[in-house]
Amino acid sequence: MRDSRIDAIKYYGIVGMVLLHSSYLLDDVSGDIPIQMAVTSIAGIGLPLYFFLSAYFFTIGYSSENMERKIISRIKKIAIPYILWQFIMINVYDILGRLDRNRLGIRFIDETYFPSGIKETFKFIYKGWRDPPLWYLLVLIQFVFITPVLLMLVKKFRYVSLLAISMIILINVGYYGDIPYASLPYWAPEYLSGIWMAIYAPDVVRDDKWKKLGGGGGYAVVGIFFFWIGSCILLKRESYTVYDHFKYLGWVLAPIALLGISYFIPQKEFLYKGQFDAEYIIFCIHYPLIHMVATVVGNFIKPVGDAQKIYFWIGVVGAVLLCSHIAHYFLKRWCRPVYRLLYGDY
Repeated sequence: MRDSRIDAIKYYGIVGMVLLHSSYLLDDVSGDIPIQMAVTSIAGIGLPLYFFLSAYFFTIGYSSENMERKIISRIKKIAIPYILWQFIMINVYDILGRLDRNRLGIRFIDETYFPSGIKETFKFIYKGWRDPPLWYLLVLIQFVFITPVLLMLVKKFRYVSLLAISMIILINVGYYGDIPYASLPYWAPEYLSGIWMAIYAPDVVRDDKWKKLGGGGGYAVVGIFFFWIGSCILLKRESYTVYDHFKYLGWVLAPIALLGISYFIPQKEFLYKGQFDAEYIIFCIHYPLIHMVATVVGNFIKPVGDAQKIYFWIGVVGAVLLCSHIAHYFLKRWCRPVYRLLYGDY
């Protein structure tokens, strides 16, 4: 049975991505703690959370007998939506990129990002591209192909694999900024952590497990609380290098903590059935929606001062989530075949 709590923390990740990609609207907001970076430190947990959960649930129930079936099923669910969304986004951004800046100076995108012909389009799709967050799906596809090898190594070397995860974290920290974020090495700690937890702590999402630890995921709450407090303290330092390193370590630990926090959410369908099936659709279309909403509204409202800019940012975030859900509802209700292709639900 589908667990609505896991869907809920997936939705936390979705909201986090919308907050993260709209935080540029807070660029000029002043204060002792840069609000934009404070938002980034909390909202930035969303994408690592996706990689962690993807590895965790792909590994649960995995065996040599069903290996081929699980890999094919996962590729179909990721690869087909990835290709379709790439073609959609190329056309959407090609239109939006032709629009002029609004009064706030916000522009949809630089046209030079986009391929000029069919050959270049397929090259873009093969390599992935940075601005729309579809590179996430491409990296996830690559992880799926090497998962059998990773599983075998983690199963055979329990503590050595844990040490290897720690070493990968240290390498990422040491070369922070030099490792492309749309690559396997950058997200390997989160993905490997998900595999490790699925093999050696498969009941991490069970209520009775947390009750034995004191109930309610209390340790997770304490951990994530100190992560946030530490982030805010480090934000006051002039050197962002220390903050960046701390943030990356927090990314690795936060998904595990969020699994514990999810147990404060009742284990029942507290929203209408299928509410969080929108995860792919919201995730794929939120980026152009942010720019579109900010540009259209910015033509009518030009916020002045910190307070107005914060309200403007909150309004853009709310409008993007609302539009995403409207698109999800419309596609699922009236364009079911299209919805199934875009979501990988077949």
